[in-house]
Amino acid sequence: MGLEKLDKIIEILSDEKEHTEEELRQATQLSEETLRVAVEFLVRYKFIARDSEGKLRITEAGKGLLRL
Repeated sequence: MGLEKLDKIIEILSDEKEHTEEELRQATQLSEETLRVAVEFLVRYKFIARDSEGKLRITEAGKGLLRL
C-alpha cells in the first residue's frame, strides 16, 4: 500500500470531524479491502481512532503527520 493512500485518509480526517469508513471509501475511491487495511494500520499506530460506533477521527499523532 502506498503512502499516498494513507496520506489521503489522514487529509480527509484532518477536518477533525468523525467520519465513517464508507465516507472515506467514497472520498478516496479505495476498495473496501484496501481501505480496511489502511484504516487498521492507522488505528494500530494511533494516527486515527475508532469510537464505539465505528466512526473514525484523527488523533494528535495523526495531526503530527500533517506537519511533516
